[in-house]
Amino acid sequence: MYYNKLLAHMVIGEFSCNLERYRQLPMSEHRLIERIRQHVLRNIVQDISIEDLSKVCRLSRKSIYNLCRRELGMTPLSYIRCLKLDSVYSELKQDDRVRNVTEVALKYGFTNLGRFSAQYKEYIGELPSQTFRKGVF
Repeated sequence: MYYNKLLAHMVIGEFSCNLERYRQLPMSEHRLIERIRQHVLRNIVQDISIEDLSKVCRLSRKSIYNLCRRELGMTPLSYIRCLKLDSVYSELKQDDRVRNVTEVALKYGFTNLGRFSAQYKEYIGELPSQTFRKGVF
């Protein structure tokens, strides 16, 4: 239990640091990251590729990759996955119409349910079924 809390604090601390860096970006790069974020959120239930982001930002795939690594500390696909996991979390927690976790995972493009559950637990800090039960009661 101690190690879980320690790991959660480390992840949250790292994420907070990245958010602080995001706030301090030069406006041009801030706009590009925001454009990526908005595109992902508008298309959150679709499969989104680096090519899609390249078209939206009018940058090469390599430039998109480098921008995300430099400014967010993660790859573009990791960033997309984080935004999708945030959306899954919100839906499991707040949407009374959700019948089960599988339905939500598949909606957001997570087809390997075992991997989804592991990624969700690593990012959110609890299993998706735990979030779902909290939202139901």
